[in-house]
Amino acid sequence: MSYGRVPLEQSALQASLAGKGGLLAAGKLEVLDTEDDFYYGHKRQVKFPVYRLSLNDPEATKAYFDQHPANFGSSRTEPMALSLV
Repeated sequence: MSYGRVPLEQSALQASLAGKGGLLAAGKLEVLDTEDDFYYGHKRQVKFPVYRLSLNDPEATKAYFDQHPANFGSSRTEPMALSLV
């Protein structure tokens, strides 16, 4: 079965984070359409929109997820799996 490149849907990302539990499940997930203090283009162009996950930890950790699969010359033909540690 061939899926082609499948965009990362917000609902799929939320479900994956909820399945991980803990801080990941409790994080705030938003769609980011403009640069912020951590996701910005400095000597390179950044893609938008992206998902920003803000964790409620002492470091105020933020994670960013591109909505579209990366183009690394891969011939991937199945949906990408999300794995966080």
